[in-house]
Amino acid sequence: MLKKAENRLRLLNLVLLPFIFIGCNSSIHIDGFSAEEWKEDKNGCLQKRVNEINILMDGKSNILGQSENEVLSLLGKPDKNQLYSRNQKIFVYYIAHKTNCENINFSESTYLSIRINAIGVASEMFVYNSGNELNN
Repeated sequence: MLKKAENRLRLLNLVLLPFIFIGCNSSIHIDGFSAEEWKEDKNGCLQKRVNEINILMDGKSNILGQSENEVLSLLGKPDKNQLYSRNQKIFVYYIAHKTNCENINFSESTYLSIRINAIGVASEMFVYNSGNELNN
């Protein structure tokens, strides 16, 4: 009886294990979004993110609920990483500035903010202009 249970458990593991690995290796895909262009545009100084932000926000539902690592894989290292209450993080990606990049005043910038909750999942995503939320 014990051997039958062990065999069933092994069979179940063999059947489920591939699905677990497939689920863990998924990546975020947003049609028309160029992750390479986004990542190249550190602090939004090259103005490449301006062309990508609307596509990215249209695919917002593909990002929310994804892990921190998945977000980092898609967007790269944030320009600013803020620690928030209760082990949450805010990833900030600058999109555009009112002045040139030599004398950036980040309080007058347009930026993407992604909240990573305490369990490491993207839970909010907004675009701000000079600290004011834009229609997302």
